[in-house]
Amino acid sequence: MARTKRKTNPVIPAMEAPAQAQKQYRAAAYVRLSVEDSGKPGADTIEGQKHLLLRFIEDDPTLTLYGLFCDNGRTGTDFDRPQFEKMMEEVRKGHIDCIVVKDLSRFGRNYKETGNYLERIFPFLGVRFIAVNDGFDTLTAQRGADGYLVPLKNLINEVYSKDISRKSGSALAAKQKNGDFIGAWAPYGYRKREDDPHKLELDEATAPVVRQIFRWRAGGHGNHTNRKAAQRFRRTIPLRLPVQHRGMQNGEV
Repeated sequence: MARTKRKTNPVIPAMEAPAQAQKQYRAAAYVRLSVEDSGKPGADTIEGQKHLLLRFIEDDPTLTLYGLFCDNGRTGTDFDRPQFEKMMEEVRKGHIDCIVVKDLSRFGRNYKETGNYLERIFPFLGVRFIAVNDGFDTLTAQRGADGYLVPLKNLINEVYSKDISRKSGSALAAKQKNGDFIGAWAPYGYRKREDDPHKLELDEATAPVVRQIFRWRAGGHGNHTNRKAAQRFRRTIPLRLPVQHRGMQNGEV
């Protein structure tokens, strides 16, 4: 006898399989602000981070706030921070299984150690990690063939590059504050000192031209008059325009 297809009663609809319940995570909101970051225009604030994280946790149906942990005035270059250690103690006790931060830099700026937490320690402890503004969530992040989180690698590289750029800018600003010259070429009328290229000294071969231009300007002559006079004046001055004056065509001042 042929097997007949099972019929369904059109009046009584077939029961749908119950939806799988979402796992509920006990979330810790972690905020950090270093002394260097505080007080700058447009910089992060502790209150701003708190507001962002609490609202994010409240809006996510899979998250329940366990506690707020705040390290104010603590550097991100290491993880020796009181509130971070307190939070990790709660993680080890099994009270927390999700950590939410504003972005990766608030969690830490030591990228090797940060990667160790996200790639090894948190998976071992069963902890979900979310960086809100970076759009990073270990629950949904894809792993590459080498087993590492692809978005994490890209994110760390991007943040590291920005941090290097910021540090380079800070280093140049510090040199300027100390009175060091950081330009590639010395201004006309000056030259770099042979014993210290970050210091300038008068170039006696071209300085007379600059001095005379200032005298004419102080005497009330306009730029056009000064330019013509300088062209006549420089014919009587042995101008030496070495490589550092590159860009000044034909000895123009």
